[in-house]
Amino acid sequence: MTPREKKLAVITGLLVAALGLLYAGSWIYQGFAQRQREIARLRSELDKAHFEIQRGIRIAEQLNEYAERALPKTPDLARSLYQNWLVSLAADRKVKQAQVGVAGSIRNLGGGFQEHQFTLGGHADLEQLTRLLYDIQFAPILHSVKSLSVEPIRDQRDLNINMTLAVVAMPTAPERQQLPRSSVTGAPPIEEYLSPILNRNLFGPENQPPRLRLESQFIAYRGQPFELRPEAEDPDKWDTVRIEIDASALSGARTSRDGRLAWTPQGPGEYSVTVRAVDDGFPARETKRTVRIVVRDPPPPPPAPSAPPPPSFNPARFAVVTGITSVNGQPQVWVTVRTEGRTLKLSPGQKFQIGPFEGELVSVDGKEVVFRSGDKTHVTRLGESLLQ
Repeated sequence: MTPREKKLAVITGLLVAALGLLYAGSWIYQGFAQRQREIARLRSELDKAHFEIQRGIRIAEQLNEYAERALPKTPDLARSLYQNWLVSLAADRKVKQAQVGVAGSIRNLGGGFQEHQFTLGGHADLEQLTRLLYDIQFAPILHSVKSLSVEPIRDQRDLNINMTLAVVAMPTAPERQQLPRSSVTGAPPIEEYLSPILNRNLFGPENQPPRLRLESQFIAYRGQPFELRPEAEDPDKWDTVRIEIDASALSGARTSRDGRLAWTPQGPGEYSVTVRAVDDGFPARETKRTVRIVVRDPPPPPPAPSAPPPPSFNPARFAVVTGITSVNGQPQVWVTVRTEGRTLKLSPGQKFQIGPFEGELVSVDGKEVVFRSGDKTHVTRLGESLLQ
């Protein structure tokens, strides 16, 4: 074999070896690729199986949670439990003329699940209705409000409410004596609902603020009791007004629940208190006023009253003996008091009083008449006054 033929043989062998290696590599690669695809398929099926297992666990946990919140499967017990719960809820929320009843027959939902329907009606104001719906919404019970009607009552703040509620009963629900009243975990505070709802009363006219009747300044005296009695009225006849007094600046002051302030100041000065009149309308409105209290030293006591001055004249000086007569054998003296326009008819031993003059008729001797006043004796005649 020539050298050239040898080279061609070597090249040909190398090419054949390379093709063999290429084929072997391709075959090995296809095997690995097929294995990776199989692994990916098995892993996907495993993930699906794991997902279904987890889904089943979550469904089972959810069903267990629903069972804790559902009514028991016994119809009579289920209805009794929920009716009692509604009655208690209506009483707590002060629903007036509350009426609770059962609506329709039991509806089968399949799988042993049943739906009961109940009705609740009565009268409540907007805040009571909001709190009632909040309690229903976040109660740990498997129920919902299917319908709700709200109608204003003429000349009242209350609303006429009627609602229908649906409650689910489950065969795995526990047999219990009463339904839970507390809210579910994580329920938002009731204030998040009261604020936007009560600040937009859709069932009545705009609420007017109360009117506060109160002077802007008062005078008090050191060491003497001082009392502040604000008064308020509301233009909305169904609203009631609460008076609050901030007396934190007054040491020792006391405020009462009916909006009164009692205080005994210990030193002179000027003090300020804030008085608020707040109504219970929707939304609540208030009127606020700052009152200034000026404390002074007490004025000096008034002088003691002096004795009354003596009368400028004595009416007895104008009492004249106008007649001497006899009645039933006894003498009788007529004394006319000219300043008073009256006539006294006196018998011996009879006492009398004319102005400050107190006297007694002692005797009658002809035309002379004897009177006694104290330890003095006065003698007068017909036509003369008692005092000369």
